[in-house]
Amino acid sequence: MDLIKVNGIVVKSSDYKDNDKLVTLVTFELGKITCLARGVKKPNAKLKYAQEMFNFGEFMLAKKRDSYTLTDCVQTDSFSPITKDIEMYYCGCMMMDILSRIASYESQKTMLAQTIRMLSKLCYDEIVPEKVTTEFLKECLKQNGYDIDYKYCSVCGMDLVETAYFSDSAGLICSACANKQTDLPVNTNILKYLQSGEGSVEIAKVSNSYLAYFLEELVGIKANPMYFGSINYGE
Repeated sequence: MDLIKVNGIVVKSSDYKDNDKLVTLVTFELGKITCLARGVKKPNAKLKYAQEMFNFGEFMLAKKRDSYTLTDCVQTDSFSPITKDIEMYYCGCMMMDILSRIASYESQKTMLAQTIRMLSKLCYDEIVPEKVTTEFLKECLKQNGYDIDYKYCSVCGMDLVETAYFSDSAGLICSACANKQTDLPVNTNILKYLQSGEGSVEIAKVSNSYLAYFLEELVGIKANPMYFGSINYGE
């Protein structure tokens, strides 16, 4: 049995037997792994905190063949303010969900670092969750090879002023370059928000649903619907 240390964050925790948990971590060293946390469901368990979602720190693991068992944890941050606000919580859940599924991609280490940075913004910088969500989704697209230009048509280079269209083969394009039968229209308010971050919370939420749609179409990752509620991607 080998003892190893990894630095990462808990993205998921599920019940296993009477008192144990299966904990999914995204780590800098090993990517996404699952470890067994024994006895953490007991009221006075020493490592009860270690299996909670958003727990970020250094995890000590015992490795036997291809399985891991949690032996200790040094917590760096729990990001506890997330649990005190429903919008923050939905935003955090969405980030954990996407990070969990993006962990097998080449961008995993960078996205883990960016996610930690954005969780800090969400908790401590008094930035509204919708703005953090925008930054996170844009970063996911960028780190997976889709650094979308929100100001200029990706085909002809013209300014995107009032209306744009999304093409899964070209990104954001002007009306002259778009196939209006198949490409998704992006109206003025959404386009302005994507360019400058200016707009109401409701506009931000709808704009984020567009970014989630872009992520799904381009990268193949669908964002957590728990955050977006009844908003349909692309509408």
